[in-house]
Amino acid sequence: MEPDKRNYSYETYSLVAPLYLGLINMCFGPKHKLAASLFSAMFVLVAVRLLNLYRFQSQRDWNRYALTIFAMHFLAFFIITNYIESTM
Repeated sequence: MEPDKRNYSYETYSLVAPLYLGLINMCFGPKHKLAASLFSAMFVLVAVRLLNLYRFQSQRDWNRYALTIFAMHFLAFFIITNYIESTM
């Protein structure tokens, strides 16, 4: 995401994002990765809209951001957490 479109600092993001993803993963457990990724992405989209965390110029930008969020949360919960959990 381009820095000029963000309404938050990188320091805030680096603190909140890992804690949030870990909490969601812990709450949903290992057998509910799809539910965790969908819930997490929807929660983030609602929070971004309500808190005005980004300044997008068009609906197309919002749609692209939403698609990216769903893809990244799917990747985080299915690929990354499965890998981490399988190595433990």
